[in-house]
Amino acid sequence: MFNITNIKAMAESGRTEEAIASLDDYLSGVGKDNDDAWFLRGRICWQRGDSKAAIADYKRALELNPDSPAGIALDQLYNIMDFFNPDIFNP
Repeated sequence: MFNITNIKAMAESGRTEEAIASLDDYLSGVGKDNDDAWFLRGRICWQRGDSKAAIADYKRALELNPDSPAGIALDQLYNIMDFFNPDIFNP
């Protein structure tokens, strides 16, 4: 049975693969329209370093609920990806 609290705990304890698998099972069935689940999946993907999947999941959450916190997360993700400081790079 799907429990977002348990999946958050899995992700926070480093069991991200298990958390993603649980979310995938839920989202492939009855939960396909749950914006909170898509947002959580995006957070876990970003935590794992999979920015492409995180962007897709955040966008899906926003399609389902324009007021989702995924909008803020997506803006932050884009700001991080767009950051450039020429003083940091050593050609």
